Amino acid sequence: MTAPMRFDGTPSECRGFLVHVDIHFKLNPQMFFSDIAKVGFIINHLSGRALTWATPLWEAERPIVRDYKEFIAELQRTFNPTRKATIAGKSLFRIRQGNRTVSDYAIGFKTLVSDVNWTNETLVLMFMQGLSESLMHELAPRKLPEVLCELIDYCIDLDNQIRDRRTPRERPKRPLPRLAPVFQAPPRELSPPSEPMQLGRTRLTEEERTRRFREGLCLYCGLEGHVRFQCPTRPKMHDKPENYRT
Repeated sequence: MTAPMRFDGTPSECRGFLVHVDIHFKLNPQMFFSDIAKVGFIINHLSGRALTWATPLWEAERPIVRDYKEFIAELQRTFNPTRKATIAGKSLFRIRQGNRTVSDYAIGFKTLVSDVNWTNETLVLMFMQGLSESLMHELAPRKLPEVLCELIDYCIDLDNQIRDRRTPRERPKRPLPRLAPVFQAPPRELSPPSEPMQLGRTRLTEEERTRRFREGLCLYCGLEGHVRFQCPTRPKMHDKPENYRT
C-alpha cells in the first residue's frame, strides 16, 4: 500500500492526511505495534511547519510522543482548529444545484452531510432548498420519499428524464457557417442594333445611335413619331427580308 503523502501543515489537508495514516496503520498492524512507532511514522511524513512543530517534541522525548491518540489530538488542535461540523453546517445552508445535474449536486451535498449529525428531516429540508427552481416545479405535484437517500435517488432519476426528453429546439443550436458572398458582374447594357450603311448617308456613331434609341427617335432620320421600319424617308428596298434574293 502506498504511504501517505507528506503533510506540511496546510489546514485543509490535515483531515485527509490523518485518514490516510489511520488506514495505513490498520492494514499493517504487525508493523505498528506500539504508540511510539505510530507517532514516529507520522513525524517521518511531516514537512514544513508541521515538521517544525513536531521536531522538538520528539527530540525532548515528551510524553506525548508515546501517546498516539494525544499526539493526533494535539496535531488537529494545532493545524485544524476549526470544527469540521461547523464548516459543513454553514456550507449546507449555502449549497445550490444551479445549472448542475442533480447527481453532481448530490455528491457535494453528501460530502457535507458526512460531517454533521443532523436529523433526516432537517437534511431533507436542506436538500430540497438547494434544488433548482425548474426541478422544484416538477416536484410540486408529486408525492416524495421522506428518507434522504431515497429522495436523492428519486430526484436524480427525474432530472435525468427531464434532460433526456428535451426537444432539439430547447438545446443550443450550432451557428450556421457564414458563406462568402458570390460576386456577380453587373449586366452589360444592351445597345440598339446598328443601322446598316445607307447609300448617300454616313453611318451613325455609337453615341448618336444610343441617344436616338433612348429618346425614342427614328434610327434612320432622327425624328420622333415613328420607328426605323416606318420611316417615310427610308428607301423601300430595305423592307425586304435579309434572306431575300433577286
